[in-house]
Amino acid sequence: MNKSTLLIFFLSIGNLLNAQFVPTNQKRIGGYDNDELIRFYNPNDLSYSYLIGSSLSPAGGHKTENGYGGHDIWIVKLSASGTKIWDKTIGGYGEDYFADAVITDEAIFIGVSSLSNLGGNKTVSSNGDYDAWLIKMDHQGTITHQNSYGGDQYESLSGMSIEGNQLILLCSSSSGLSGNKTSGNYGGSDVWILQIDTTDLSIDAQHHWGSPLNEGPNGLEKIGANYFIACLSETGTGNDKTETGYGLNDIWLLKTDLNFNLLENKCFGGSETEYPEDMCQLNGELFITTSSYSNTGGSKTQDNFGSIDEYPKTDCWILKVDPVSMNLVWDLSFGGTDNDVESGITVLDNNRMIISIHTRSAQNTGNISSPSYGLYDAKYLVIDSEANMLTQFSMGGSGYDYCQVSLVDNGVVYFSGYSNSDISGNKTVGTIGGLDAWLCQTTLATLGVDEFGKEPLLSIYPNPGKEYIYVSGDGFNHQTRGNITDLKGTHLKSFDYDTFMESPIYIGDLPSGVYFLEVNGAVSRFVRE
Repeated sequence: MNKSTLLIFFLSIGNLLNAQFVPTNQKRIGGYDNDELIRFYNPNDLSYSYLIGSSLSPAGGHKTENGYGGHDIWIVKLSASGTKIWDKTIGGYGEDYFADAVITDEAIFIGVSSLSNLGGNKTVSSNGDYDAWLIKMDHQGTITHQNSYGGDQYESLSGMSIEGNQLILLCSSSSGLSGNKTSGNYGGSDVWILQIDTTDLSIDAQHHWGSPLNEGPNGLEKIGANYFIACLSETGTGNDKTETGYGLNDIWLLKTDLNFNLLENKCFGGSETEYPEDMCQLNGELFITTSSYSNTGGSKTQDNFGSIDEYPKTDCWILKVDPVSMNLVWDLSFGGTDNDVESGITVLDNNRMIISIHTRSAQNTGNISSPSYGLYDAKYLVIDSEANMLTQFSMGGSGYDYCQVSLVDNGVVYFSGYSNSDISGNKTVGTIGGLDAWLCQTTLATLGVDEFGKEPLLSIYPNPGKEYIYVSGDGFNHQTRGNITDLKGTHLKSFDYDTFMESPIYIGDLPSGVYFLEVNGAVSRFVRE
């Protein structure tokens, strides 16, 4: 996809939330040390939810049990209003890091990357170094089943989902044929997918892809009769990898049938490194969110807003991929001059998605217009399926804040994450220990969602133009003021405009190129010849 194709999609900045946004119903839950918890829901029953994550806290605060080793798993059951019902600590005597969870009517499934052997309340031994450890609990907090998956080397669990009576585990594996791994290793780490019976956690099937390089999966999405798996891969080819790629590390996208037979694979990336973070499907279209260090090049059509020097910075890089052809439809970069790391993408409705970003970038750098509050903030970008930016907003205090969208239901957006900020910024609750769980919410109406479905009523002619252009649109004031920016959102000039007189707008002082023009919140693209 070339730049000229991408430019038919414009970034709408008319609905940006420039006034300070304050989320409601804020709560904190934590112990006396660091607790990195995320909220999970049973999609069939929203009368309860669970906070689950890694914890270093002993008993104290909201935590009623001591840990067993280094990092343990802490699970807290909450009522619909966010009140604690019970909590449990899970772990062995080593390090146990939370990876993902799935909640069903019958059980809670918790995925862990574990270095612990037998001990604590871990009753299955490891096969080698780190293994994937899967725990099944009932809704009263009793562990009913456990299993460990891996070979004699290193396995890392990055995510899981559920299909019918099977859990699908996404792992990277450096082990050969050993432990309960039935396939070899191509070199480095490979992609290892397991289908697990939800009843007893036994392995139904396992699948393995890779090359002599390092690969690891970090996202799975089902569209029709296919699975799509987003992986990180070093540049090069071999074995299952048929495309070299572009930079140091690329997005390696795998397409399989529903039996996980590999059908196609393709690379996306720029000249540096891209990390896959999350993916979703909307109306049968595939969207992948990544953290990117690259400038324009390869399949990346927009520069990085951060510096690429001795200390490179990441932007959030969003891709739309045609699930049939596996071709890139469009890509979009979002970020400022510091680090911006994507942490999740969630569907809002039939045409819009909200992207959660963990960021250090300041307001009014790059294409970030929302406020910055502390060391790291949570920023959110709402886009539609055609790469139009609809709104953005921030959450955070004076310290470190990580928060993502956990649920969108009945017009309400629920956020969860962890924070060590005191009451500051737009955070209205403090902390108990180090990092505590932070819960809050807002409504789609607060975000201006009623305006999202409307097309910008703005027409520019002639387009392309050389010396002067004209603007027409519905609902404008008789006399109004507009702005012109470049593709990076840099303000270039303002102008006064009379809609009745159709005043000409002088653009002869602009270099040839592509620009955005904004009038009364409506945005459109024009070309200066």
